[in-house]
Amino acid sequence: MVNILGGVGELYDGYPHVQARDPAVRVHLYAKSVRPGRKVGHVTAYGDDLEQVRERARHAAGWFAGTVR
Repeated sequence: MVNILGGVGELYDGYPHVQARDPAVRVHLYAKSVRPGRKVGHVTAYGDDLEQVRERARHAAGWFAGTVR
């Protein structure tokens, strides 16, 4: 699990990319207003390889925060 921190842009715009890239990732948004650095949700990833799972979750959370493109 990796926290999603508020960034720039519309939070829900990240769904299509995240789900297309990795359908096994689960995204949980808390319906909070977005401000830079505020926790607005989390991403959960599953798998057998811990490092790979962490990277997948970090990528998804970073996409929502606007730090990964």
